[in-house]
Amino acid sequence: MDRLPYELLEAIFSEALMDGGRSACNLRSVSKSMCALMEPFRFYHIAGIQWSIEGVARFLAIFKAASSASQRGGIRHLAIFVRHYENVSELITLAAPTLRTADIYYQLPAGFIEDFRHWLSCSIQFPQLTDLSMGGLSAVDHLVLSPDKACLFPLLKSLHLSFLSFNRLGPVHKTAQSIIAATSQTSLSHVRLLQVDVAFTPSFWGLLRFVLGLAPPEFLDSIGEADLLPLPPCVKEFVITIRPSSMNRADFREADSIQARLQDLAKEAAEQRGLAFSMLPPFGHQDL
Repeated sequence: MDRLPYELLEAIFSEALMDGGRSACNLRSVSKSMCALMEPFRFYHIAGIQWSIEGVARFLAIFKAASSASQRGGIRHLAIFVRHYENVSELITLAAPTLRTADIYYQLPAGFIEDFRHWLSCSIQFPQLTDLSMGGLSAVDHLVLSPDKACLFPLLKSLHLSFLSFNRLGPVHKTAQSIIAATSQTSLSHVRLLQVDVAFTPSFWGLLRFVLGLAPPEFLDSIGEADLLPLPPCVKEFVITIRPSSMNRADFREADSIQARLQDLAKEAAEQRGLAFSMLPPFGHQDL
C-alpha cells in the first residue's frame, strides 16, 4: 500500500472515516503511508467521561507530543466531565484553537465559573467553536465579564447551559449573559437553558419578559439590577426546559392558564423580536 499514489490513499482515508473512525484506526497498521496520513486527524473527537487524574495526564502528554508534529491536527469535538482541575484546564486551553463543538460539565463546586474566569483573564480564544454546552453544580448570582470586552467565541451559534443547583431563571440568565458577552453577538442564534427551577410568581413572569426583551425600561429599577441585559437580537430561538421537581401543586392547578400565558408570550416575542420562545415540556404535560 505504501506504493499507492497519495491521492488514492486520501480517497481511501475519506471513506474510512464514514463509520466514525473505526476503519481509519484499523488502517493505521496497514502501512507507514496510511499511518502518516491519519496522524494529524487522530484527535478529532475526544470524549472523557470518567477520566482519572492519571488518565488525563497520560492523554495530555500524548496529545502535546502529537500536536507539535502535526500541522492539521487538533481536537475538533470535545466532550468531558471535569472531576478535577489538574491538567483538564490545560487540555481545554490547548484544544481551544481547533474546537468546533464542546460539551463540558463540571463536577466541582465552582469549576465552571473558575475556568470561564481563566479564559477571560488570559484571553483564551475559541475561534472555530460553533456549539457550546456547559454545565456545573451551580449557576452564579453575579455577572462575570471581561474588562476589555474580549470576544472569545466569535463564531458561536448555539449555547446550552445546565446546572444542578442555584438554577432559577435569574442566576442562569446571569451566567448565560456572561458567556454571551464574550461572543460576537452576531452569530449566536440558539440559546437553551436546561433544568431550570421555575415557580410562576409575578417576579418570574417579569424577569421572563425582560429576558425575552419585552419588559419596559423601568423593570431593572424595580429589581435593583442595573447590569442585566435581555437576549441580544441575534438570538432567534430560546428554549427553557423545566426541572420537574421545582413545580408546586398550585402551579399544576393553574396549568391551563399558565400554558395559555406562555403561548401568548411566545406569540408576542415572535411578533416583536422575531424570537421563537418555548418552555419544555409544555406546562401540564404528563411527564411533569
